[in-house]
Amino acid sequence: MQNELSNFIAGELVKGDGVAFISSNPATNETIWHGHYASRDQIQQTINSARSAFPSWMTLQIEERIVYLEKFVHELESAKDDL
Repeated sequence: MQNELSNFIAGELVKGDGVAFISSNPATNETIWHGHYASRDQIQQTINSARSAFPSWMTLQIEERIVYLEKFVHELESAKDDL
């Protein structure tokens, strides 16, 4: 299985502009996934995006936050075989 890893930056999956890497199964040396690290600019963009989103997140009631977190858990569980 070879999956290309993307970075989640400002709400979008984006190919990293940094150095390429490969993750291998040490028992078989099979490539599990590969991708590119985020560049410094992409990391800064991610930080800026998170900082700008945080004030609106803080205004949500706990019940609203739970809905988002439950959706996230569902997505993780749906993709667990691919992670």
